[in-house]
Amino acid sequence: MARVNDWLKGLKRVTSQRFIPEIDGLRFVAIMPVLFMHLGTGFLDYSKDYSSKVINQENPLRRILVEGDLGVLIFFAISGFILALPFAKQHLHQGKDVQLGKYFMRRLTRLEPPYLITLTGFFLVHLIILHQETFVQLLPHYAASFVYIHNLIYGTWTPINPVAWSLEIEVQFYILVPLITRIFLLNKPVRRSILLIAILFAPYIQEVLPLRQWHLQMSIISHYQYFLTGFLMADIFLTEKNETHGFWNILGLAILPVMWWIKMQDGWGYDLLIPLSILLLFISVFRATWWRTIFQNPWITTIGGMCYITYLIHYPLIHLIMRFSSKWAMGNNWTLDFLIQTLIWTPVILIICAIAFRFLEKPFMYPDWPSQFIAWVKGKKAQREVVK
Repeated sequence: MARVNDWLKGLKRVTSQRFIPEIDGLRFVAIMPVLFMHLGTGFLDYSKDYSSKVINQENPLRRILVEGDLGVLIFFAISGFILALPFAKQHLHQGKDVQLGKYFMRRLTRLEPPYLITLTGFFLVHLIILHQETFVQLLPHYAASFVYIHNLIYGTWTPINPVAWSLEIEVQFYILVPLITRIFLLNKPVRRSILLIAILFAPYIQEVLPLRQWHLQMSIISHYQYFLTGFLMADIFLTEKNETHGFWNILGLAILPVMWWIKMQDGWGYDLLIPLSILLLFISVFRATWWRTIFQNPWITTIGGMCYITYLIHYPLIHLIMRFSSKWAMGNNWTLDFLIQTLIWTPVILIICAIAFRFLEKPFMYPDWPSQFIAWVKGKKAQREVVK
């Protein structure tokens, strides 16, 4: 047990803010549905025994799994919450001033290296192993993805790593954060009213605007309400007492299946109800004792804490695995075959992601890694900056 705990400590996320286990718990809730959704997709893509069209329409489990992209919307809200916190503390509690240069540099040095390393790696895999596209065909997609404008230029997922579509939206949000967070200069009733109105009217605004084209559908314009949900939660987190109550235990137990049910319904109300459901999920996570207990589990916080690298590599990894593993299925019961594949490959994928986290992501979590790297190149030893 001691060795396991030491191993988990080695996978602990490095953060310059106060560690909030509930947020890593929410990250776990967000990444696992995405992982299971793509496991099902990968299995269907390479299976010769099942029709994707039939399974997607008729299998109840698959219909639930397909809605796993709800996890991406939760990620958007988490980003809104995390990035709003330092600005909100500055404006609401006279906290430390956020220096915009450091803010943008932190985004650049923390998130870019893992993204560019994995993007380049998958680019080379396509060229050297898969041979599906030539260098000339794939290079423009690589270049567009490199600077987060593939959605804008091509109006479709990048063939190198399709899940990168959401990262382009995140980058658009990062750029706007310093401007949007000026809302915390307003008094509580005004700023909360503005946030709520912006969230509630988002479906109407997005319906009126001509957002049918992909580059607009896959942009901050079509998803801003989820980020603002995180802003509203940051406001509540910093200004209200997060006291536990039995009501939140009941709501916390019900909210996730309700969210999935809403996601499975077609209609205009989806974009209205999902942000509100995510807000209730956030509040219940901080105020429900059973959520807090679950999210203090080191396995949950560890998996949640390495969600970024998991998101970056899980999709290509699943498709690589399913090229071979799908051939071993029994072929007469999709649900049973999928569950067997999931039980076998989920631990394997998480272990590979943990190794990738340790070597491809965690080193870039330290704010001073660029100076450490320069010192290493020069053959010198720099003192490590303490991350509080």
